[in-house]
Amino acid sequence: MRRAPRARAVGLALEAEDLARRANDLNALSHALRLLGTFHRLASRHDIARRYFDQATEAFEALGNAEGVAEVALQQGQMALDLGDY
Repeated sequence: MRRAPRARAVGLALEAEDLARRANDLNALSHALRLLGTFHRLASRHDIARRYFDQATEAFEALGNAEGVAEVALQQGQMALDLGDY
């Protein structure tokens, strides 16, 4: 992904996070957090990605959304591979 589209995508995900928080929409928030974690993982900002993934997992668990928890776990596993932590 080129820099400008990537920055726009991150900006939209941050906007989605903000809107979800203001609307108290835990489902939308959980997806925005997972997406933000993924963007930061892809940019090798692993500490930031880890925080977003932890928040997303907590939100998905609160919703009882096992698929969402699994999606986050998949990204966390990919991050472990990125870091050679396996």
